Formats: sequence, C-alpha cells, structure tokens
Amino acid sequence: MNRNRFYMYLDWGPFIEDLSADDIKGIMMNIYSLQRSYISDTGENPDSSFVSLSPLAKTFFLSVKERLDADFKEYLRKCDASKNQRDRRKNQRDT
Repeated sequence: MNRNRFYMYLDWGPFIEDLSADDIKGIMMNIYSLQRSYISDTGENPDSSFVSLSPLAKTFFLSVKERLDADFKEYLRKCDASKNQRDRRKNQRDT
C-alpha cells in the first residue's frame, strides 16, 4: 500500500496547546506507530508499541486515533472504489 501521509486537523490545536512537550512527543510517537500499523502487512497491533501518556494526553490521543481510524477506512473505501472502476473500464474495453 502506497500511503505515506495523513491529515493533522487544526481543531486539535487547542488541545495540543494545553499539553506538555513530553505529552506532545508521546502523542506524535503513537500517531507514527498507528500510521505504520495501517500500512504494515504483518498485522501488528500498534497498541503494543504505544508510549505511555498522561491521562489528559491519553484521552486526547484516543480521540485522535478514532479520527485517524475513520480516515484510514475512508481511504481504503476510496481505493477499492477506484480499483473497481478501473476493472469495469478494462472489462468494457475487452468486450
């Protein structure tokens, strides 16, 4: 899978501004682990590589994770739709 980017939403800003530098670093490391797990073929569970966060940072990260999970599912849906459309066009040309 050739997915090499993700969106970081501006509405996360007010939450990030209230966190310590260590919590922000931990959240970014967890986001990185999560994104790697999306494109990994090993089926690894990203939870095992997440760094510990303060309760506030963990709450924020779980919200971020939910949004990133939804974004990834939408990405897969669009990839599948695009593949199906290419296959239909190819089949039409072949007939």
